[in-house]
Amino acid sequence: MKIKNILIFGIALLTFSGGCTMCKNSYTDEVEKLGLRLNDTQDMLMRPQKPFPNNLIIPDGVSFINKEAFRSFPKLESVIMPDSVSKIGDYVFTGSRNLRKVKLSSALKHTGNFTFMNCSALEEVVLPQGLEKIGYSAFENCKNLKTLTIPPTVTVIDDYAFANCTALESIVIPESVTYIAYRAFKGCSNLKDVKILNKNVVLGLEVFDK
Repeated sequence: MKIKNILIFGIALLTFSGGCTMCKNSYTDEVEKLGLRLNDTQDMLMRPQKPFPNNLIIPDGVSFINKEAFRSFPKLESVIMPDSVSKIGDYVFTGSRNLRKVKLSSALKHTGNFTFMNCSALEEVVLPQGLEKIGYSAFENCKNLKTLTIPPTVTVIDDYAFANCTALESIVIPESVTYIAYRAFKGCSNLKDVKILNKNVVLGLEVFDK
């Protein structure tokens, strides 16, 4: 009886392991088909070396997007990021001037720094529930960003986070935000309606200077 149970357990283990390998192979194959590139451990998305779709859906299974992975790709127009992504590096989309729409992973806690800086066509970003920090210059110079919802889990809006977002007209800063850093909204010349729900929020210098 014991031998039979051991055999059954062994077969189940082999099946499970094979299934995981097949799952991993399926998303790595999809990454390759899209013209994207992974690191040696096949969990980090690196800077592509081949043409990839202008409207990009990153395959589920990628857990980390390396810094500058999509920096200054003028043909990139939209990105959907899977919820498997838990971290992104700095400058990931910086300077991709035709990027208009982005859906971020629900697993992200930090936007990264300089993530969308100089993405001048960016109009829409879906920030995930659970996000805790909007990074340094994350949306600086996104001159077409008109609306944005800050999730009620964000605690820090870092320096220059939305500086020079000249199309931004209103913003609600949730009660969870405890610190708005230096020049976070500087140069937002059309920002007329600002609601800060936390009366004890700490404001850095020149946060809303025009």
